[in-house]
Amino acid sequence: MPVEEGSQQTPYPIEHPYVADPILPSLSKRMIPENVHRMLGADLARLGDRLVKEIRPLAPFVHPATLTQYNEFGKRVDRLQTSEGWRKIEEFAVQEVYNSVAFERKHGTYSRTFQFARAIFMTGDCQSRQYCDQLLSRRETLNERSQIICPMGVTDSSARLIELYGTDAMNEELLPRLLTRGPCRAYISGQWMTDRAGGSNVSFTKANAVPDPYILNGFKWFSSAAEGNMTTTANCSHSHASSTNPTIPSRLIGSARLPHLLETIDAAR
Repeated sequence: MPVEEGSQQTPYPIEHPYVADPILPSLSKRMIPENVHRMLGADLARLGDRLVKEIRPLAPFVHPATLTQYNEFGKRVDRLQTSEGWRKIEEFAVQEVYNSVAFERKHGTYSRTFQFARAIFMTGDCQSRQYCDQLLSRRETLNERSQIICPMGVTDSSARLIELYGTDAMNEELLPRLLTRGPCRAYISGQWMTDRAGGSNVSFTKANAVPDPYILNGFKWFSSAAEGNMTTTANCSHSHASSTNPTIPSRLIGSARLPHLLETIDAAR
């Protein structure tokens, strides 16, 4: 029997993520004022159109990033390679101001709600097909995961960290790049948080930072946004450790512009 004949699997329906959603429109209407809901609904309808027409067709072309540590001559190169689809989706996320909406605060106290609603949309479509297959089969590992939107979330937290605790130089040089709408100017931030001992539970962080200048010493299990332009890291700062209970480390958060440390800020204060 030819493959074209007999029983055929029905393709998944390509539904609009907002218009066809049975919950989100009514939920947002109950949670936010009517004027904000109208703007959010119009924005999500537009954003959904872009996802359906531009982003979903990229799925076959998005693959996990690969790291080439040595070239054919045995020289250390540490070259990170991302697929064309991966880069297109990152460009889309920057253009759609994945993070900036919350920092522009045009909607007052509902600016974060506005951002989170948009993030729900973008997260589902902005990851590789292999990642979805691994989740369904329960075969995924940390090294195989390919969430492209995860670095955008980390970039959001880095921007907020700099906004709250950053130096003037950080706010002038780094913050605008973390929040820009221009892909050519944008910075993506990584995060070095997960320790071998405590995982993502920062209360068990063993990596330490020795001040003046800060020298980081320890082992981080993996780096979010390995293709990023900068990173933040959580470590113990022994200069601020509790004298009564030294097992409870204070938090030092540093901001680095790869490959050199730019400046550090102490978020334990």
